Amino acid sequence: MAIQLNPVFKELYTTKKRYILLTGGRGSSKSFNVSAFLCLLTYEAKQRILFTRYTLTSAETSIIPEFTKKIEGLEVPHHFKINAYDITNLRTKSQIIFSGIKASSGVQTAKLKGVDATTWVNDESEEFTDESLFDDIDLSIRTQDAQNRVILILNPSNTDHWIYKRWIKDTNKIVYIDGVPVEVSTHPDVLHIHTTYFDNLQFLDKSFLNTVNETKLKYPKNYGYKIIGQWNGVAEGAIFNRNELKTYKSSELLKFESNMAYIDVADAGTDFTVCIIGKNIGAKIYITDIYCSDANADVTLPSVAALINTEKCSYVRTETNAMGGMYARNLQKVVTQSKILGANSTANKHTRILMDMPFIMEYFIFKHESERSPMYEEAIRQLCMYTKDGKAKHDDVPDAASGLAMFIRAMLPKYYL
Repeated sequence: MAIQLNPVFKELYTTKKRYILLTGGRGSSKSFNVSAFLCLLTYEAKQRILFTRYTLTSAETSIIPEFTKKIEGLEVPHHFKINAYDITNLRTKSQIIFSGIKASSGVQTAKLKGVDATTWVNDESEEFTDESLFDDIDLSIRTQDAQNRVILILNPSNTDHWIYKRWIKDTNKIVYIDGVPVEVSTHPDVLHIHTTYFDNLQFLDKSFLNTVNETKLKYPKNYGYKIIGQWNGVAEGAIFNRNELKTYKSSELLKFESNMAYIDVADAGTDFTVCIIGKNIGAKIYITDIYCSDANADVTLPSVAALINTEKCSYVRTETNAMGGMYARNLQKVVTQSKILGANSTANKHTRILMDMPFIMEYFIFKHESERSPMYEEAIRQLCMYTKDGKAKHDDVPDAASGLAMFIRAMLPKYYL
């Protein structure tokens, strides 16, 4: 039986706007309908479609089967050649190319910029937190042979996300869905289609609908955020509130008394290496820079060393757990003015973060939003996503902040006893 296209997505086929936001909660058929649209788009000549996810280990076992089902549903499998990383329409030679943005060696910016694409689709865009990286790839979508499109598919997350700030925060209308207010972009450069499970009821399993109804009754906030797709102003259960962080502008600073850093070294595939630079004036600790990257050590170590050298840190404390010991030894070889001090952390990480939260909120002063680099802003985002149950996706930034707090109290006891 042929695929039934959802009329809610009609404008996807007719819009001339460059940017297309497809948002919604669980079961809202976003990815399904985009896949069908892209398969049909390949029937236009000179289409070269780049389909990405931030992390994608194997298109052959994840995305390619999804598209194969759409092609079979359209009853045209003989029109396509399907390989491990691309799909080609044999009639038009138009292609869909699949790629991850994050590779084991770091982001693949150069590789992605080299793809001469007419349309760029990024799935699971809530994970795409680097706005400058988005701009790099976005600017490469500029062919004159066909309409250029940038399609972002996401489940709305926190209002700290750059997508919300860029296209929704100041240009939106409120649409009520089952009593839940949802912000929909009215930005002149954007087509925003927001869907929910209500738009896909005929294709949803009864057990899924039972779960949805139970969530609505027992957990109305989760129903709004996860099912309806409402943007969340503050991470539920977050212990660091962005709106309550103390901030400064560089023009306000006087001469610093001391300059220290703390490094939390990544010890697993999804961990971030975080280096926080803290400079004090009295008891106040100004966080002048933050390095925050999930790249491998061969990338992070020279970058962290360069930052420490530039900032002229006197002392740097580095966690020596797992890979940290070797990292500290190698770092000491390439920093010029800093003493690297090892620290073997044995206390419960989550307990430490909770205990140091009041100190961080009282004494840490972060850069004003207008002066933050993308990496600094990503670190703030991760800090403010950490929750009291300790189940945040990433805990490396709050762990490093806690480490810096303990380090500074030990080095400057006269201000905190």
